[in-house]
Amino acid sequence: MKCHAADAARPPVHRYAGVGLWSLDSVDETMYVTTLCCVQTLSAELEATKLSSALTRNDLLYKQIVADGRDKYKTLKLIRQGNTKQRVDMFEAM
Repeated sequence: MKCHAADAARPPVHRYAGVGLWSLDSVDETMYVTTLCCVQTLSAELEATKLSSALTRNDLLYKQIVADGRDKYKTLKLIRQGNTKQRVDMFEAM
């Protein structure tokens, strides 16, 4: 597994407490890009080795939730909307 720094995206430029823009120096940027590339490569390798027959009900549910673009923050936001009865009904329907 060889990661190439040129294949990954550059790190974002950050704003630090209104002082101005700053970015990572070249050593940190190279380390960031290399690490990012290696993580993406390992993630792809792990995804390829998964056995579809070994997936649990929770694994399938998680894949569906991620595909729908939901996460725990969006779910909690939805639960907090409406009156108490609506919130309880929505939570029980999950």
